[in-house]
Amino acid sequence: MLGVVSLIISAFFTLFYMVLIIGAAWFPAEGREDPHWNTQCDPNWNMKLPLIAITAMSMVPGLWSGPLIQVFNRIAAGGL
Repeated sequence: MLGVVSLIISAFFTLFYMVLIIGAAWFPAEGREDPHWNTQCDPNWNMKLPLIAITAMSMVPGLWSGPLIQVFNRIAAGGL
C-alpha cells in the first residue's frame, strides 16, 4: 500500500512541476519576454554530438530488436 501511495504522490509532484514548466514556456508573463531568446543560432558539436549518440542508441534496439528480444526471453525463462 505504501508503494501505491508513493507513486501517486510522485505523479502529483511531477504533474505540478511539468505544469509550471509548460506554463512558463508557452504562456510567459507580460513583460518577461527576453528578445535575446528570439534569435536563432546553429548549435555547435558540443550539443549535436550527444543528441546524435542518444538518437543512435535509441534507434538501434528499435530497428534490430530480434536478438534483444531473444535475450530477454531467455532471461525470463530462467536461463541466460
